[in-house]
Formats: sequence, C-alpha cells, structure tokens
Amino acid sequence: VGIQEGSGVKVGASYKVFDQGPARMTYDMNHLMIEGPGFLPVLKSNGETAYTRNGAFHRDAQGRLAKSDGSLMIPQITIPPNATNLMINQQGEVSATVAGSNAPVVLGQIELFRFQNEQGLMAEGAGLFMPSAASGPAVAGVPGEDGFGTLQQGALEASNVNVPNAMVEMIQTQRTYELGTKVMSTADDMMNATIGMKK
Repeated sequence: VGIQEGSGVKVGASYKVFDQGPARMTYDMNHLMIEGPGFLPVLKSNGETAYTRNGAFHRDAQGRLAKSDGSLMIPQITIPPNATNLMINQQGEVSATVAGSNAPVVLGQIELFRFQNEQGLMAEGAGLFMPSAASGPAVAGVPGEDGFGTLQQGALEASNVNVPNAMVEMIQTQRTYELGTKVMSTADDMMNATIGMKK
C-alpha cells in the first residue's frame, strides 16, 4: 500500500457568533442595547435596509436617530428640538417631554427583527448585515414579545468574545498546525527513503 497523500489544507467553513455580549453603560440617551435576540433595522444611504445590533445612534440635524455612517433608524422617529428627557422603554416605545406639555409625548415605536438562520446573513461591515436566501426573510416583532429581546437605553453591547476560550482555541489550532507539519515532514522523509531504496 502506497503512502496516502492529501491535497493540503483550506478553510472548511466560517460562521458568525451572535451570542449576547455584556452591557457597557454610556448613559447617552440615544444609545440602545438589545438584551436577547433581535436586530435593529436601518436605512442605508443607497436606500437598502440593513440590520444591526450596534445601537450607537445620535440625532442628526433633523432630529432623527442615525448612525455615524448616516444610516437612519427604521421607522424614522423625529425628536423635536425642544424635547427633553428622551425615554425609550424596554418594549421600544419612544417618548419625550415637550415644552408646553406636562406629560411625556409618545414619538414612535421601535421594532426588532430576527431571521430563521442568522448564520446566513451577509456581513456588510460596520456592524451591518443584509438578508439573503440562506438567512430567510426578516420577521418583525415588538421588543419583549414572542421571543424577541428587550431594549436598554443608555447602554451599548460590548464585544462577545470570551478571551480565555479564544486563547485556548488559538493554542489548540496552533498545536494542530504543528502536528500537521510534523506529519508532512515524516511523510517526506518516508518518501525520500523509499526513493533512495529504489535507486
């Protein structure tokens, strides 16, 4: 039986990790964190709808909640310039105190979206994802209902990377690579020995 030779190594698959990251309090009333499943929809400058878990919003010149790249939250909730004490509850209801009114005025309702297969989402960069045939269509829901996560105002989701686990996986990968190189070296030595014997 001859020596079995492989065809080298290649990336078998890549996958996205949407595990919940820890909360990072910013106390910025325009910031939102999703606690649990769900994505926030945003309108890109080219008119396409993308989805993100990055809730680092700010108010643009028209008082709309927007991201740093200009993407606008969907639905476009406009906050009056004289509004104070902006409040976004866990169910996504946006309200604020407007001059001349004692009670808070409801400005809009934020919805969350989820997908049958989150791994099928296409990464666009900057924390934005686009649906694909593999992800399935976006399904809308109210935060806190039907399995959707809730919203936390004044916080952002930090990185969900578990440093100890990542270090262990890196060491395992390195050891596997070293083992593979040793196998190749041994196979090369055996091949040289076989050729030498034939001579």
